[in-house]
Amino acid sequence: MVCRFVILICAVTMSLGGLSCRQLPSRAVSEKLLKTEPTSIEAIPSQYGNLVSVTQQGPDVALLWFERPDKTIVIVGLNLQGRNVSLAENVVLVPRSPQ
Repeated sequence: MVCRFVILICAVTMSLGGLSCRQLPSRAVSEKLLKTEPTSIEAIPSQYGNLVSVTQQGPDVALLWFERPDKTIVIVGLNLQGRNVSLAENVVLVPRSPQ
């Protein structure tokens, strides 16, 4: 008897939990990111802003994080394969809202 009551309470709780859930509005991250081609392969352009951080993205890739004066974040990939050090094909710009 007690076992059936516990099962009934669990079923009602799960049903109410499922009914109260609603889907969040979809917001793709890629909509916020702008991709541009790098302007130079031999040097990192000063237009990217001030270097804020460097993170490792695997054994042969590093990400350079820059901040422009308008607070836009610029992410530049750096390929470190052997002696061939080069910038990644795309530069990611993350715009900041004034709020």
